[in-house]
Amino acid sequence: MGAGSFDAIIVGAGIGGLTLAHKLHQGGQRVLVLEKSASVGGWAQSNPIDGFLCEGGPNSTFATPQVIELIKQIGLEDDLCLAGPPSKRRFILLRRGAGRSSLLEVPGTFRTAVNSPLLNWQEKLRLAAEPLMPQSGLDDESVGAFARRRFGKGFTEKVLAPALSGIWAADIDRLSVRSALQRLFDFERNSGSVLRGALSTRKQPRRKRGETISFTAGMQQLAISLAGTLPADTVRCGCSVQRLKYDQNGVRVFAGTAEAASQQFNAKQLILTCDNISTAKLIEDAAPALAERIKEVPYSPMGVIHVSWNLDALDNFPGGFGFLATPTKGKPLLGALFNSA
Repeated sequence: MGAGSFDAIIVGAGIGGLTLAHKLHQGGQRVLVLEKSASVGGWAQSNPIDGFLCEGGPNSTFATPQVIELIKQIGLEDDLCLAGPPSKRRFILLRRGAGRSSLLEVPGTFRTAVNSPLLNWQEKLRLAAEPLMPQSGLDDESVGAFARRRFGKGFTEKVLAPALSGIWAADIDRLSVRSALQRLFDFERNSGSVLRGALSTRKQPRRKRGETISFTAGMQQLAISLAGTLPADTVRCGCSVQRLKYDQNGVRVFAGTAEAASQQFNAKQLILTCDNISTAKLIEDAAPALAERIKEVPYSPMGVIHVSWNLDALDNFPGGFGFLATPTKGKPLLGALFNSA
């Protein structure tokens, strides 16, 4: 292969693209990563400001065996940060109308759930009646419709809606239950009840997601370390892909940089890890039908605001991982993470 030829070109230097580049490099392949931004990390941007570490995207991940193995491979063990004990506590901001809200802890056990003020007694009884609820017989439905039918309105709107909104920033009445809650859907389909299905599998081993972790310099440190394991000039930031051209030998990638209006790189295979709009634009000449389908994938816009203060300025700070807010029209707050915990 020539100087501009590679086994694989990856567009996007987020954690996903860089992890793939790391694995391909380990396998002996010659890889090129092109990133239009000035730095690696994608949405994982960690900025130290006035003594605080502000995360522009994800603030943590789970210590699965695969993640721990990757951390060991790139030598990040000494920079690993475990979530503190207070992070076990999670809260829901329950809006009660007329400007009143309550921060209620999510129950961790059945006994605390029974005594929790999060649900009233009628809502708790409705939840307990889940095994008596009939099946819908539908091949799919929204998470909202599924949950209200099985668990009742109270549990759905006070617990499930904020939890899933926090994960996807999406409306539960537009989320597919087969996609978002496949396990619960299967419990109803196979056992006639979510509770009966859960009890039937309680002795089966379940995959553990591991502890919540981050790094001393934030989540972007993972991306920076991954990039550091690759040969010099493998990751090229400030390099915006303009168009692609396929032929019998693979793909030709044309990209612009500050030094050159357009450069050509050749590869046997191309992997796009960018957003759907950028992906659709790049492939619309080669695969117009697929490009149109990709454009239809909805994104939920999200803003991140960092608020910081000295701990002694707070009265009765509850600690914990943070809180999720019950969705309310006109109040788009999803929740807050207590990063210091």
